[in-house]
Amino acid sequence: MYSIDDFTRPKEYLSPLDEYLGKIVRKWADEDVIPYRRQYDEDWKEHRLIEPAFDKLMGKLGIQRVLFPEDLGGWGLGHSNYAGTASFRLFEEVARADSAMAVALGVVYWPLLMITSEPHVNRRLCEEFAPMFCDTEKAVFAANAMTEPQGGADIENLDIVKGSTIETHGKSMNPLTPISFVL
Repeated sequence: MYSIDDFTRPKEYLSPLDEYLGKIVRKWADEDVIPYRRQYDEDWKEHRLIEPAFDKLMGKLGIQRVLFPEDLGGWGLGHSNYAGTASFRLFEEVARADSAMAVALGVVYWPLLMITSEPHVNRRLCEEFAPMFCDTEKAVFAANAMTEPQGGADIENLDIVKGSTIETHGKSMNPLTPISFVL
C-alpha cells in the first residue's frame, strides 16, 4: 500500500535524520496541533493553544536548537550536508498540520540558517544567539529586518514609496554588543 510519503520524497536524497525527524514532528502535529487547529483563529489574543504547541516543538523537542553548532548546545545540522532535506521534511510536517505555524517557524529558521550553515558560519552571531535558543524549553521567535538601499522596506511598491529612501539602524538584542548599519 502506498502513501503520500512514498511519492513526495525521492529516497536517494534523504538523510538518515529525515525519517526520525519526520516521525517526531508528525507525532507532535497529530497530537498537539491538528486536533486544535480550527480553534487557533480565536486564540490570537491569549495563545492558550498555540503557545504550548510551539513550546513543545521548538523548545522541548529541540527544533530551535537544530542548526546551532554542538558546542553551543545545538544539534549541529548547519554543519551537515543534509541540512536542506531535513529542513524540508521539518517544514513539510509542520505545514501539514498548520500552514501559518510553518510560516512562523520559517521566520525564525531562515535567519538562523544564514548564520549557522557551512561554509559561512558566523561564529560571533552563533555565540550570541545560541544561548537564547538552546538554553530554554520555551519557543523563541526572531526575524530578519531588511531594507533595500534605494527603496526602503517596500522596494516593489513604487506607487507608495515614489522614489523615497530610508536610513536603517540596527541594534543587537544583546545590549553589550550594539551593531549599526546604514543602507
